[in-house]
Amino acid sequence: MPESQHAGSLIKVEQYLRLKGTDKTTFRYPKALIDLLADAQYEAKKRYGKKLTSNALAVAAMAWFLLDFEQRGKNSALYQVLLGDGNT
Repeated sequence: MPESQHAGSLIKVEQYLRLKGTDKTTFRYPKALIDLLADAQYEAKKRYGKKLTSNALAVAAMAWFLLDFEQRGKNSALYQVLLGDGNT
């Protein structure tokens, strides 16, 4: 991803993080992924002294993944993992 696109994506992710979450939605996540979320929260607090909420981490990750797909299409991580040849 070109540096200018990367910077633009960071700005958009930050904008999503500033939005008030008004829709309550339920997703089912694998326990291993929830464990990674908890690990990221712990490491952010331990290493950087910053508290991260589960919601902020989920919003940032989802926004980044979807923006990458919007900008890069078939070259995006989402397409490669979920939509590429051989995936159903």
